[in-house]
This record gives sequence, C-alpha cells and structure tokens, in this order.
Amino acid sequence: MKAHAAEVTALIHESGKLISGGKDNKIVIYNAKGGECTIEKTIEFDSSFPKALDYFNGNILVGLRNGSIYEINESSEEKRHIMASHHEGEAWGLEVVPEDNLILTIGDDNKVMVFDYENKKFVRQGTISENSQPKNQEKVKKVTASTLSVYPPN
Repeated sequence: MKAHAAEVTALIHESGKLISGGKDNKIVIYNAKGGECTIEKTIEFDSSFPKALDYFNGNILVGLRNGSIYEINESSEEKRHIMASHHEGEAWGLEVVPEDNLILTIGDDNKVMVFDYENKKFVRQGTISENSQPKNQEKVKKVTASTLSVYPPN
C-alpha cells in the first residue's frame, strides 16, 4: 500500500491507529486493528512536512519541519495552529508592543511573525521582502545575522 509520494518522516502507532507523516506535506491515518492496515484519511499541509507526531483522544499533534505545531481533531480534520517559529537561521529582531499585547520577531528566514502574549497565541506572519534572492546570488556569500556565534557562517 503506497500512501506517500515521498519518504516517511514521522510514524506513530496508538489506539489501533497508525499515523504517518511524509515529505509530501501530508499525514495519513490508517486503521491498524487486527493485523490489517487500511487508509482512513489523508490530511495535507501547505507549507512544510511533518517531523513529529503524537495521538491522544482523537487529537493528533503534528510538529512540522518549519517549526510550526498543529493540533488536529481527527474526526473534523480541523487544524489549530498552536506554535509558530522561525526555522532557518537566526531570529535577529524582537519588538514588544505593550498597548496591543503583541510581540513581533524577524529573522534570517525572511519572516515577520506576530504573537499575542496575553492570549499566548500566534497571530500571523508576513514576508520582509519579496525580493529575498539578490540578482547576483552566486556571488553573494551566505552569512547569518549574528557576529557573536562561535560557529562559522552557513
């Protein structure tokens, strides 16, 4: 039975369910009772692939490669985005906006992220520049934003 179009990156067996996540940006839920495996449903993600899975009481916790964590209700397939993060390079800017209860971060991954610290939730993200790749990309040396790192640049 082929359920993924790319390699499997996460797998869990719990309560008669087998759940797999793959580099094709989806999770597949199988009924794994009685020695038979049949596919029950497939749930897709837009931006990244699953790296970690957990299952409890009909809810699936999915950790994605891009640093996001989702809680998915298995029966309704409703996704709740419970964690977001910068996932490439360093976060190098932080601004607290106390009158709006917001924290804004920016990083090497070309993202601006907004968090509501009073309600402890991710609000939204945007892109710093649509022109993230310079025209002379082959000549540009890849470096990170920090000069304090003991590690060499990328």
